[in-house]
Amino acid sequence: REITVAYNADSPWLKKNTGISSAQLSFTGRNLFLWAPFEGNDPDTNFSGVSVARGIDYFNNPGTKSYVFTLSLTF
Repeated sequence: REITVAYNADSPWLKKNTGISSAQLSFTGRNLFLWAPFEGNDPDTNFSGVSVARGIDYFNNPGTKSYVFTLSLTF
């Protein structure tokens, strides 16, 4: 359900020209797709926000997708 792709850059050129000793750029995606033998909404969602109704497929909202971009710099 979650995937992260990251690129790390640390080189003498980067430190000499920018003062940054290392940099990491990453992308994370959550709930991008669902593989389940169930048609309809995500079976992990629950009805009315209570855990005892888990798996009930009745007016459930689909799970939300989220995208996160991260830039980490080390000086």
